[in-house]
Amino acid sequence: MARSDPDALGAFAVRQQAGANYVSVSDFDLDAYLRSHTSGGQVPALQIHQFLAAAKGDEDDRRILADTTVRLTGFVVHDGSEDGAADRAAGFTLARLMIGCCAGDATGLLVTVRGYGSEPLVEDAWVEVTGRFDEALTAAQPQDAIAGSVPVLAVSSLRHVDQPREPYEYPG
Repeated sequence: MARSDPDALGAFAVRQQAGANYVSVSDFDLDAYLRSHTSGGQVPALQIHQFLAAAKGDEDDRRILADTTVRLTGFVVHDGSEDGAADRAAGFTLARLMIGCCAGDATGLLVTVRGYGSEPLVEDAWVEVTGRFDEALTAAQPQDAIAGSVPVLAVSSLRHVDQPREPYEYPG
C-alpha cells in the first residue's frame, strides 16, 4: 500500500490558537533583504514571518514596508462564522504556520488582507497576494491581548497558487 504524506495543517489549526500571529521582532533587515531580492522590477517575495517582523518593527521598517509592494503566499482563513460572509466582504486573513521542530508546535502567522473585492475565496485555498502594508488600517483593528494587532496588507493583486512544496515557515 502506498504511503502518502498527511495534509498540511490549515485554517482549522489557526483558529484553535490563542495568540496566533506572535512573532518576535528579530534581526531581520528588511532594507537589505529588499535590496538583494528586488531585481528587474519584480515584486519581492517575503515570508509571512518576515512581513510580521517588519510590520511590528521600528518606524523605518514600517515606512519601507508601506512604500514597497511585496508578495506573500499563504492560505485563506475565514473568521469561523457559519458562512464567513462578514469577513469575505471586508477582506480575509492570509495565514501560514511556523513550526520549530514538528507540527505539534505550529504557530499561526496571520496577515489581514483588505481591498480584495472579487469572488469569495475558499477556506484553505492557497493564494499569492501582492500589496503594501497599511499602518493606518492596522492601527484601527482590534488588538489581541497576546499578539497585538494583525498587520494589514492592502491588496493590489491576488492569484490562486498550488500549495507550496514546503507549506510551513521555519524560524531563523
